[in-house]
Parts: sequence; C-alpha cells; structure tokens
Amino acid sequence: MDDTGFSLNVKFHLEIVAFQPTFYDIGNECADGDAGKDITVTVTGNDTSKPKTNQTACQIEIINLETVLSMAETVQAEDIDHSAEGAAYIGKTLEVVTLDLTLEAGLPVHYEIFWDDESSNDVYDQNVTNAAPWKTTHQYAAPGEYVINITAYNLHSDENYGYNGYTDNMTRVVTIQNPVEDWIINFGDPSKIIDADGPYEVFLEYEKANPFPTESSVECDWGDGVVFTEDLDNIVEEGDNNDFLRYKLKHAYEINGEYNVTCKIWNLVSIQWLGAENMVEWYHKIENLVVLPRYIPLGRDTDTDPGQPPMGPDNDQLPQDLNVTFFFDYSQATIETIEILNKTEGNLDSLGIWDVTDKFNANNYRISFSFPDEGDHNVTIITRNSLGDEVEYNLEFEIVGKVRGVKIDDFQIITNKEQKKEFEISFDSIGAGTCMVIDFKDGAIKSFGDKTYCEDWQPDVKYDPVFQALTAPQPLTYMYFQMGIFNVSVTAKNRVTEITTFDDVMVIVTDAPCAPPKVVIPFNSTNNLAPVEYFRADQIVISASAELNCTPVITTKKSWTLFAADVNITNGLETLSSEDMEAIAPATVASSKLIIPPRSLIYGTYKIKFTSRMWDDSIEDPNWTRKLPFVNDAFTYIKINKSPLRGMMIKGGVSMISRGQGQSMVLEPYLYAEDPDYPEDQYDGMEFRWYCKQKTETFPMNPNNVEERLFENGSFLPKKKILQSEIDANKDKPDFQDGGCFGRGPGPINESLGVLAIASEQFMKADTFYDILLEIRKDTRKTTVEIAVEIIEAIPPIMEIECADPLLCLVGEGGKLFINPTSRLAVRA
Repeated sequence: MDDTGFSLNVKFHLEIVAFQPTFYDIGNECADGDAGKDITVTVTGNDTSKPKTNQTACQIEIINLETVLSMAETVQAEDIDHSAEGAAYIGKTLEVVTLDLTLEAGLPVHYEIFWDDESSNDVYDQNVTNAAPWKTTHQYAAPGEYVINITAYNLHSDENYGYNGYTDNMTRVVTIQNPVEDWIINFGDPSKIIDADGPYEVFLEYEKANPFPTESSVECDWGDGVVFTEDLDNIVEEGDNNDFLRYKLKHAYEINGEYNVTCKIWNLVSIQWLGAENMVEWYHKIENLVVLPRYIPLGRDTDTDPGQPPMGPDNDQLPQDLNVTFFFDYSQATIETIEILNKTEGNLDSLGIWDVTDKFNANNYRISFSFPDEGDHNVTIITRNSLGDEVEYNLEFEIVGKVRGVKIDDFQIITNKEQKKEFEISFDSIGAGTCMVIDFKDGAIKSFGDKTYCEDWQPDVKYDPVFQALTAPQPLTYMYFQMGIFNVSVTAKNRVTEITTFDDVMVIVTDAPCAPPKVVIPFNSTNNLAPVEYFRADQIVISASAELNCTPVITTKKSWTLFAADVNITNGLETLSSEDMEAIAPATVASSKLIIPPRSLIYGTYKIKFTSRMWDDSIEDPNWTRKLPFVNDAFTYIKINKSPLRGMMIKGGVSMISRGQGQSMVLEPYLYAEDPDYPEDQYDGMEFRWYCKQKTETFPMNPNNVEERLFENGSFLPKKKILQSEIDANKDKPDFQDGGCFGRGPGPINESLGVLAIASEQFMKADTFYDILLEIRKDTRKTTVEIAVEIIEAIPPIMEIECADPLLCLVGEGGKLFINPTSRLAVRA
C-alpha cells in the first residue's frame, strides 16, 4: 500500500469502446421580408431528449457607407471632399459637431463612433429600416486635433465594415480651436502725437478669465501702407495688468498726417476686427523752416503760380504794387497757424494770424500780404502747432515801386542853338532804384538815377551824377550846339520792372517863330489796359483839337491812323498792326472829328492816333513848315465790345395784351430778334428760353447762381386747363404746385423754339395777370423780353400798336419800345 491508500497488489481491467458519430446538415434560408429576423430550425434524433437547433440571423449587407461632418458655426472649405480618408475639418470649442451617416443598403446596422477625446463612444443599433441614416452630435471642450473613427457593421458585412478592423475611409480629422472674441483695442492717448515723443502705441487687451484663442495671429494696418503681422504667441505680454492680458504694438510714421489704425486677430475658426473711431494725427516737429518771399505777376493765378523770386543785387527787392507772397519750405513740419510780426523801425506789430488749411502740407500754403510803403522791411514769421512746437523765421526785404508811364515833354517850346532847353520827365509811378537813360540824338546819351542799377543795366552809357535819386516830375536842362530836328527818347527801368518804359519827343532847334501845335483828344485813354469802350453796333465819334503855335501860319494838315492792338493783360505789352483808315472812315480821316460807321471794326482793342502839322500852303513858306516837322500827335485806346442782343415778342413791341374766351396769342420773337453786330444773321445761333408766372409771383433762381433764373424741369403746355380741384387734390406732388401759369408753379416752359402759341384756355384761371418772359442767348450775351398777359372772361378786341414811322422807334433793352417823336406822337393802332 502506498501513501495514497491504494494497494499495489490489486489489478484493474479498463475497457475503451469507440464508434463513429453521424453528422446531419440542416439547411436554413432567409426569405424576403425576413431581414432583421432570426430563423430557427430544430432537429430531433433517436434521443428526443437531445434535439439539435440551427438559428440563422437574416441581415442585409452594408453597402456604401457615407459620412458628412458639419459644424454649427464654423464654415468649412468649399472644396472639402467628405468621402476622402482623413478629410480635415475645423471647429470651435463647445461648438456642436454634427455627424451624418448614410447607407445605400444595410440592416440591421450597429454604429459606433470614437470621438478621440476620452468621452464614451456613441453607439446606435438600427434594426428596423433598410439603409436608414443616422445623425449624432458632439462637442469638444478643449482645443486640439482629434481623429474620429466611424464603425458600422452586421454579420454579413465584409471585413471592410467588420468588427475586427476600421477602414481608411472611416477616419475623419477635426481641429478644434478656442475662438478669437471679446478682444479690446486701446489707442494711444492723446490721439495727436508728435514724432519727437516717440512711436505711436496701440494696446490689445483680453480678459484673463476667458479661454485664450488657439494659435492666433495679429495684423495691424497702420494706415500708411505699413502692415504689421505676427503670431500672438510671439508678442511679449506687458505683464500683470489686473484681470487683463495686455499686448503693446508700436509704430513710427515717416510722414505726418491723419491715419486710421485697423487691427485684426484671427485663427482657423474665427476673426475679430478692431478699428479706430477717431483718426490718429501724427505731427512732425518743425525742422529746417525756410520762408520765401516772392511776388506773383498780375493776371496769374495767385493760388497756383510758383511766384517770382526777389530781385536786386542782394536778391531782396519786391515790387510795391503787388502783394508779397510768403512760401514755406522745411525738411519736415506740421504747421497749424502762422503769425507775421512787423519789426520795421523797431516796431513789433502783428500783421495777422493765419490758420493753415492743410496742416500736414503747409508747404502748399501761402500767405499774400500788401506792404504799401517803399523801403526796407523786417518781419518775423512764427509757425506753430497745437502740440507746443513753435519756430520763428526772420526776413528782411525791400519794397520797390515799379516804373510806369514815363513821359518826356519840352512843352513845344522852340529854342535856338546854344540856348538852354528845358525838359520835364514825368512818371505814372516810379520806384526805388530807378535808372533813366536819355538819348538827346545829338550824339550824347546819358544815364541818371540809381548809379548801381544804371551800371548793371546800361554799362556802356555815361552816368551823369546830377540826379542820383530821381523825382517825379524830374526837370532837366540841356543845351544843343546845332540847329536841327532831334527825336529825343527816354527809357526808364528798375529791378522790379519787367518792361522798359519808353517815350520820345521831337525837339526842334531853330530860330523860326513856330512850334508844333498842342494836340488834345478829350476823354481819351492812354492806358491799353483801360481803353474807352464802344459797342460794335454803335457809331464811334472821336474829336481832337489842336492849338496852333505859328503866328504867321494858321493852316494845318490833319490825319488819323488806326492800329489793332494785341495787348498782354499781365504786363501791358502790346503788338500793333496797321489798319486801313482810308477804307474804314474815308469821309473823316483827314478832319479833326473822326466818325467810324457802325460795325466797321471787329471785336478787340485799337490804338487811334491823331496827327496835326503846321502847314503853309504858300510857295515861299518862310517859316519852313514844309521842311521842319512842326507836328504833334495824341492818341487814345478804344475797345470794341459785343453789343447787347435785341428782342421783341410781338409786332409793335407792346408790353401788355389781353385775351379772353376762345382767343389765343402767338409770340414770334424769331421775327424780331437781332444781333445788332451781325443783323444779317437774323436769329441764327440764338437760344430761346421761355418762362411764365403770375404777376404776383417770382421766378425760382438757380441756387448755384442767384442772379440767374432756374431753367430745369420746365412745364409742358397743357392741352386743357388744369382744374383747381385737381390742383388741390395733388398739392403734395411736385408736379402740381399751386400757382404759376399752368398750375405747376412759376418757372420755365418746356419750349425752345422762337415761337410760342398759347390759348387762353390753357392758363389755369381767368381774371389774372401773367408775365411771360423770354431770355434770348447767343455766345456770352443774353437779353430778356417780357410781356404781360391779362386773361379775362370776356372777349376783348385784338389790337396791334406800332410806330407809324419805324425810324422814329427803337427797340431797346428788355424789348421795350422807345419813341423819338417829331412834331407828333408817331404811334398808330
């Protein structure tokens, strides 16, 4: 016996019996309509206590599983391929993510979604409807990149949809970020800043308690073409600022001006714009200021002309008759006000303070000021801005008058040789530093006046120190040592005079008892910039007189000459071209009274000269009047202007007519309108503008030109009278204003022809006076003609009133008829 208690001396017999089992194949088949059901078949063998069971799950294979991921707020890329493996999406934290699953076929379906964020998988079993879609949602609480796995399977699905693995096209990637929101931008204080104080600062602030935006970037457009861009994580935070994070951005502007700073912060899922309501004003410190005094010649644009620099040996002389214009230059500056102080002769007087129209471009600003007194001037210009910057600039210059209208006269006194000859030189104006040169035509030429300028201007002319400073008038004595005729000339100029002033006089040195006549044209003008004006349609009559200075001789030869003058209005420089006076005024060209017929001269400026010469018709001519030119002349400038247009509406030129029931009127100004300068053209080239109003009304005027009537939205002539009831019912409509001739208010009539026909029934009411006004226009001229119309209920007779003799009547301005009666009134009706 061993330790187990069994006897080792006992033997046992073991018999093993084996037999082959019988296998049965039990078939089972799912019929239509059995999908989603379990089919069970039971088979019983010899031992009924041990039946055999076969259970079959009837299912439809899953075909074409499709997934679409969408976000509640975040917009996805338009070209995203939802069926692509690893398709990338973006979204915000706590934003609702929606997953839509669709099938072409499949039942039952077991769905399982893995969100990759430690949350439980979404599981759904669908065992009712074939290919039924399923939608589920999810929210991510933290930013990050998440890989979503989607599983859908049943027992009949192939391994691509099987439980044992995931296929590539069942994976989606979503990037979740904290959005950018609730940022604040604080702009530098104050909004005005000068460059000397350093760069401009902008602060971006964010409450610490809010989730910080994920992987965000900052972009600031400083408004000057410079754009700053940086990742927010790379910008150093300012440190502990209570409950806010604070980021400082700085920028220094190169050019002064007004700038609108706009910033944005953004990441993949959001963007926030931050902008300034007020402009940032960046000032430049005033540096290297230079003030340039200049003058702008007459006739040039004082706002745009660059001006002329000072003249003189020291480049400091400016003309007296023109304003001194101060120009400003600098290397950089922001200038808001400019003050000019006059420090001449120790004074300290403010000449004014000017507000610069564009403080950031003060070099485009100019100040024009008159200094009427000749001599040296000392001024200080002070430039300022509101940030306390102030710069002074001192200037010294000399105001010098221009030389104008020099004339030399010997008073037509005939002297003998070796006898003192008295001259007088006068000036319309004479400025400082003037030099006068006289050519006595006997070989002597001398200069007088400012020695320095004479030597600069006429270095080859002998300077005579007898007059170092000229006066006006300037007397001068000279002596001839031979008899003869000398055409003495004088020229005068100074540094500020653009054109040399010139005059001459004929001097006769003889022992004959004669002198040139004294010639005068009354009411003349010797200034080509201010001529005597005439209308082209008028007759021009100019008379001259001559005082004889030759006792034995009382006869003279007279003549008129005519020149067309092309005058430069800036400086008075003229170009003359001779006209044929014999053809223009043949009857009076040799008399002292010149008569130029109407329309003989075209528009423009003319110089007319009258010449008178002593002339002895006797054969002996003892006083040599035919040898010595005892002659003198006078001249005048005239200007031929366009004549006023003439107009009349109705025969006879009456100013008032009456019309009643069934009557009409026809106004035909085209028959009577005339350009008196070119009457042969009749109404060619004329524009007719018609207006109508009631007597008590006024015409609306053009808001852009208060002297001109408004000519817009004219009334059409109505086919019939507009009833007052219709006007009252439509008062709120602009086309039915109460009043005027046709119920639409006073104003223009929509008619442009030179004839207007109106029936009395077209006027809005009877027993009323109406004014019809016609404006006739041609080129730059216009004239108005007016007629009063009385509309009455009765039927008055229609009358015509006209002059019996047209020569006794004249149609004047406004179409009014002027009568010049003889012994009786020349009117008939």
